[in-house]
Amino acid sequence: MNGIPAIIVAFIFVCILFPRLVKNHAQFYTAFGLVLISMLLWTIATMFGNDPFTRFVSVIDGFLTIAALLMIVLSVNGLSLKDLTGEFKSAIEVIRRGESDKEVIVPLTGEMPKPRRQAGAAGMASEEERVVRPVDAPVAPVAPGSQRPAGESASIPLE
Repeated sequence: MNGIPAIIVAFIFVCILFPRLVKNHAQFYTAFGLVLISMLLWTIATMFGNDPFTRFVSVIDGFLTIAALLMIVLSVNGLSLKDLTGEFKSAIEVIRRGESDKEVIVPLTGEMPKPRRQAGAAGMASEEERVVRPVDAPVAPVAPGSQRPAGESASIPLE
């Protein structure tokens, strides 16, 4: 895992050279600080050379590296942690179920589609008895006083 912090540091230098890559500067500087803390802890662990302390610092270094990598990804994409978790949830759903769009099955030419099931004893209305009212149709508001007397024709004057 010694190569991962080096790659993060290299990417930090790339972001310094091309500042337009960074969309969220607070997250970028947080990642930079985490890398510095990781380097400082590793230097202290090397200086003392105590095996249990070096093991402890290695674990902390791993967590800091993960956090720095996460902050770099967030800063470059301009995402918050909540947005990233939402992206991961949708990715997991796609991996679990397959594609996110439902499949549309189109019959081959010449094939007859399967007949619909008939309305059974469950109290469903038949096709002839069913009344369909469009919900999306715009409703024109009736202006007050625009009602016509019963004697006038229903045509629109073209004046």
